[in-house]
Amino acid sequence: MRKSVLISFIAAFLLTISRQCGAQQPEAPTFPQLPKTWLGTWTGEMTNLGRSSPSAPISASLVIDRTGDGEYAFRTVYNNDEERGLRDYKLVPVKGTSSDFVLDEQNGITLRARLVGGVLVAPFAVGDQRLVSQYRLTDAGVLVHEVLFWSGNDVVTSTGSGPTGENGNPVDSYQLGGIQRTTFTKQP
Repeated sequence: MRKSVLISFIAAFLLTISRQCGAQQPEAPTFPQLPKTWLGTWTGEMTNLGRSSPSAPISASLVIDRTGDGEYAFRTVYNNDEERGLRDYKLVPVKGTSSDFVLDEQNGITLRARLVGGVLVAPFAVGDQRLVSQYRLTDAGVLVHEVLFWSGNDVVTSTGSGPTGENGNPVDSYQLGGIQRTTFTKQP
């Protein structure tokens, strides 16, 4: 009987140690992923909205596809122009994060992007222009790409007071220059 108790104790001890060792295994690296519903071929129209009436829409197509190395091909063609209208980008997941990407324009320009609440957002600046690019899929299945833009020089600063006045910190306000909006529908 003593022998069986000792064997049971050793077995329980080894089981406990093996579980603890298993729990200490390093986690596999995580990579953010786009929603699978975004993958595919999309077609639509791009319009510029600003102070005057909207521009005439131009055709646009977008292909989002997962590549073999875990990245995404993000290929847009505007106005059916495979030369001047081509934006052949890569969307690269940032290892060890759940929502960060790098949008590689493959021309030396890279933009940081984050998937937040189902919206892929990339804020950036070109000279004194400030821009926010965002992609989102609507409940109706329309993929919308909007770029909001404004001048960093067209600023009005005010200072509030109290807890609802940003505690006296200056607040800069900008005049929106416009929105470039492209709406895409998925092709079968």
